[in-house]
Parts: sequence; C-alpha cells; structure tokens
Amino acid sequence: MMKKCLSAFAALLLGLSFSFGTQAKTLELSATGTMYETHPVIAGTLLPWFEMMKEATGNKVTFEYFSPGTICPVNEIYPSVAAGVVDLGISSLTMTPGRYPLWSVMELPLIFSSNSQFSVVSQLLYEKYPELQKELKGLHPIALFGSVPMQLVSKKPVKTFADIKGLKVGATTQGNIAPLAAFGASPVQIAPTDMYMALQRGMVDAVIWPIPSIMSFKFHEVAKYVTMLDLTAASSYFFINEDSWNNLPKDVQDVFLPTMGMRGTLSYSTCSDNSAIRDTETLKNAGVTFITLPDEEKAKFVAAVKPLSENWLADMEKKGFANIRAIYADMLSIAAEYTPEKINALRQEVKPYNTK
Repeated sequence: MMKKCLSAFAALLLGLSFSFGTQAKTLELSATGTMYETHPVIAGTLLPWFEMMKEATGNKVTFEYFSPGTICPVNEIYPSVAAGVVDLGISSLTMTPGRYPLWSVMELPLIFSSNSQFSVVSQLLYEKYPELQKELKGLHPIALFGSVPMQLVSKKPVKTFADIKGLKVGATTQGNIAPLAAFGASPVQIAPTDMYMALQRGMVDAVIWPIPSIMSFKFHEVAKYVTMLDLTAASSYFFINEDSWNNLPKDVQDVFLPTMGMRGTLSYSTCSDNSAIRDTETLKNAGVTFITLPDEEKAKFVAAVKPLSENWLADMEKKGFANIRAIYADMLSIAAEYTPEKINALRQEVKPYNTK
C-alpha cells in the first residue's frame, strides 16, 4: 500500500521542479502521536507521507516517528509540539481538556456522520475564524481530521430511542457519558481494556466505540449489534511546531504545502473512513448486525442532547467567548451542506494523495 501511495504522489508532483543541493544538511524532524505504527492512519497515511516528503526533497528532510509515550506523555503531545519538544504531533484536543476550549465545539454530540465531514468542517472553520487559529498558538496545521464517529455496540438490538433506556452502557469519556444519560441509559465510565470483560460478564449491555477498533478489542465476539448512532467524533489533528515550520527552507515548504490544508485533511480522513467501511463488511461477515436508525428515531436522540449543547454554549458565553454561537451555527450549517455527495465532489477537486 505504501509503494502505491508513493507512486501516486510522485505522479502528482511531476511538472513541479524543486532543486535541492546534494551537499545540503539533512533536516531531521521528530514526530509522535496517540497511535502506534500499525494503526491505519499512521501506516496508511502518515508514514507514506514521510517517505513522500523525503523523496520529493531529495532526502533533504527525514522523519522519525516515536511511539505513544516515548518522547513525551500521551496527554501532552500538543503542548510538547507547541513548546518544540517534538516537531510534529497527531493527537486529540480532548487529551488536554480546557486548553483549547473553543475547539470543543467540534465534539458536541450527534452532529457528524463521518470522519471526512468532521474534517472538512474543521478545516473550513479554522480558515474562517481567527479566534480558532489563535487558540492553536505554536501549532501550524498540516491536516485537521477527526475520528470515525462513535457507535453503539450492544448485546441486543437497539432500533429505537426507547430501546436504549435503562441499558448499562460503557463509555471512556465524560463527553459520551452525558449524552447517554440524556437518552435515559445508565452510563458507566470504564477503561477500554476492561470493556470486553464487562460485556462478557453482563456488567454492561453495550459500549460506545468506533467501528475500526471493534475487532481489535474483540467486542464482536460478545456483542453482535452495532447501532449507527454517530454519537460523537474527536479531533485527531496533525500539527508541526510553528518555529519548526518557519525554519524550514522555502523550497522545502513548497514541497509540503501541496499536501496540507484541505488536501491533507481529506487524505487522512478518507483513509480513516475507508478503514471503517472495510471493517463494517468484515464484521458483517463475522455475524454482526448493523442497524440504521429511522429518521424519526434519530430525531429523538438529537432532541435529547440539544439541552446539553445549549448549556455548553451558555457556559462558554459566561467565560467570555462572545462569538461561540456564531461558530456553533456555522459548524451546523457547514455540516449540513457537506453531504457525502458534496464531500466526494470535493475529493475530486483537491485529489487526496491517499484514498486507500
């Protein structure tokens, strides 16, 4: 897969001519993330991108990827990138609660139905609002993508809003616990490593989990239903330290730039969404039933969490974020505009370098 990515990218760079001196000193950039090298996004997009940049700059730039927790604490990746401890980092803004409050708007419940939709909205909001850019001081964006939305993995089918009431549902974050409580479920905060046993022993009836990780945690062995709830999505933004970016020679920046912005955003998110599609088919073949909620039932879930979003907006206003409602309204409007069809059209326009 990596060779295919490299070949495709090399073809896209034909016609662009950059001259690099053979005696130029090699620039070594360090990188880390919350995901190991085997994760689809790292193996399928980030590591091939490293090779693309290395090849396109004539080996003028090299990269070293440090596994989670080896160069800095996992929950300190973004602060470490901003401080220059590491040059590049992929993480989630939820790993540092309270540090990037405006960006928390992206993680309100029941808004996004795909990683690509989340990612396009993130990119467009970043481009439009200086206050969102300012909040990421010290971080220069390469790709603003997200996670695959969280779904309900359950031991019995959940086909209606009424079906979730009273269910004991395992969740890893407070951001998922509040919506579950609003649905009338009984949320239980539980570590990911404990979820399989909790399902197996009947300690919980369901868990909130993204599709691409269901098989690696073997949830499909003990829970045979997935309700497409699209509860929340999380940021997985890819940044380079601002000073590291500014210190790159212009000819190197000129190689990086065509892979950044919306093109980078859709490259990463397309990889993630395609992984979810492949895993869905694999899970179906393993006997898992996928349930799509009827529109009238999905509307009940959306209505149940509306007070949570309103309370969050009111709290942000009290904290002095005067423009938060405009950002929130814009987010909803852009999300509604970018249907799967429009996102596919955008892909055709920007030509992601990874569509595997």
